[in-house]
Amino acid sequence: MRYVSSAVPSHKDASLPRSRPQRGQHRIGGTQLPDDVRWSGDHWNIVDDALSAGPRHPRRGRRTLIAWPGYHSGLSLASFDRRVVGAIAKPLAHARADSQMISAALDAGMGVVLPGETWRNQLPPGHKKRAGAFAQLASHRPGMRLDPEARRFSASFAERLAVDNLDEQLRAGATLATTAAHVHEREAGEGRQNDLLLTRLTAEEFAARRAFAPAPGRRGRRELYATLIVQGLHAANPRTVEWLASAYAGLEGVDGYWIVAVNTTKSAKQLRGYTRLALQLERLSERPTVLSGVGDPHLAFLASGLAATCAGLYGMNFKFPPDELDSDDEDEPTRLAVHTYHRDLLGNSGPLGLEGNALRVALFHNRPCGCPHHAPDRPPLGRSAIIRHNSWCIQADAYAFATPAVPTAEAHLSDRLAQAARNRSFHGLTPLPSGFAAVAVEAARLRGGESEISDG
Repeated sequence: MRYVSSAVPSHKDASLPRSRPQRGQHRIGGTQLPDDVRWSGDHWNIVDDALSAGPRHPRRGRRTLIAWPGYHSGLSLASFDRRVVGAIAKPLAHARADSQMISAALDAGMGVVLPGETWRNQLPPGHKKRAGAFAQLASHRPGMRLDPEARRFSASFAERLAVDNLDEQLRAGATLATTAAHVHEREAGEGRQNDLLLTRLTAEEFAARRAFAPAPGRRGRRELYATLIVQGLHAANPRTVEWLASAYAGLEGVDGYWIVAVNTTKSAKQLRGYTRLALQLERLSERPTVLSGVGDPHLAFLASGLAATCAGLYGMNFKFPPDELDSDDEDEPTRLAVHTYHRDLLGNSGPLGLEGNALRVALFHNRPCGCPHHAPDRPPLGRSAIIRHNSWCIQADAYAFATPAVPTAEAHLSDRLAQAARNRSFHGLTPLPSGFAAVAVEAARLRGGESEISDG
């Protein structure tokens, strides 16, 4: 038997004992653990088969994290806690350069998601996000700036884009394919109708080529998710949310939904809208939904029962149009600085660089970290150590909120939010986004049968 170090709450989590637990009497996040969980003195060691691995594709009733490992981040598959991470995701444009990680994930039986990001065609032709690897994709439309809201796509244009986007994802190794989607200034107009058309055409192509069958030499069914890119401003509109949920829940030939939040302020009103959209889609369609782009509050969605969230390095937020990097290669952001996450803050620990160093030293000294990538009472130093630390913390928090029953997870989140608010105030940091706490409130209203998003 092989043992793996678990990503579990730090000693600040009241659900974990500080002393050595008695055999068969320990818990994580309110969940009783089997006897094959061993205590090493400062962290849990878990036998591979003691807790079942997370599903390779999202499933209702089994909440998971889809890891976004970033580009050339140095993270390996061994760094993922398979109890909560069943799949990895990265842009299709990075698939060729990161093919080794994709192959390793497939060999390990994990799911692979490679979003085509056809929204890049909406950027000016000279934008760096349209250069590099994306320019080599068949779904790239050179020489034009796509405006999906200008007019309804012709049948031939839509079919070609749908097929190109699907074909390249499958050839690159995706086990969960996603449909082409775009950013819309107006909702329920021509742009959204074009995305719905692309989804229907992709579903027809997926079925016609029997793409649900395992890839040659691989095991496991492949699936197709409909992509919805929704701006925060539109998520705050109850009528828009209800229209989107109804329109997409009625689609045929898709296995689930991939919601991408864009340009969100993470306000209570916006995150209530994303909550209702995601959970209503699951309720109406009886299919799983994934949410990405909401930043650290993704944890609240896991706590409130959403099938999956996607988070990780450079995958927490989505701004459109995106900023252009100084680097000549837009797909090589390895020189970008990385914020340091702290679990007792439920967010980043202060400004980048020298400005935030003193705060981080004090914070980690007073509130030691449980991750294995640096000394507990000292902050991680250097980009590689920070990336490994952040990845471990994201998974630890995801596990803490995805494992217990929803009422327990929501209560645990409420406690953690209160603790984080005190810690942030003490260290002079900005408050958490107001939407963090609003997710559970809106989820409870939806479970109670209330038909409209609250205004409070």
